[in-house]
Amino acid sequence: MRIFSNVSSDHSRVRMRSIYLLLILSWKVIQQRRKVGVSLGDGGDQGLSRAIRAQANLTEYAPIFVILLGLAEAMDGNIIVLSLTAF
Repeated sequence: MRIFSNVSSDHSRVRMRSIYLLLILSWKVIQQRRKVGVSLGDGGDQGLSRAIRAQANLTEYAPIFVILLGLAEAMDGNIIVLSLTAF
């Protein structure tokens, strides 16, 4: 039996924040590409390379984090730790 029911809403909040952050990082990559005039790769531009890497890191690690958070919730993980992790 769950004592708190807000863990699922925390999980949803993490997903929404991840999507919002991905949109922001994607927009930054688009802006950098337009500024540098490069459509593929990074064209050797350090700023564009960093923007691409930031976006790629999020797309690589955010899904794993959300899945692990869901597994911890399904296994009745510590409510306090799960709630703090979700913020």
